[in-house]
Amino acid sequence: MGKFPLRIRSLVVGLGALTLCSILSTRSAFADSKTAIDTGDTAWVLASTALVMLMTPGLGLFYAGLVR
Repeated sequence: MGKFPLRIRSLVVGLGALTLCSILSTRSAFADSKTAIDTGDTAWVLASTALVMLMTPGLGLFYAGLVR
């Protein structure tokens, strides 16, 4: 197994640096905004999470039935 070519390595490092800079700049740009936590949004996220947790074993059982 050979090493990655210099061009690919530099591309990956450049994209990683660009991603890191964009993440850090957005955090500092929105650091001053104070938003209240909406209880309706929180309840919706929790309900959606519960539905996904119930769906996961059902999907596994469905796929297991297809294999039979």
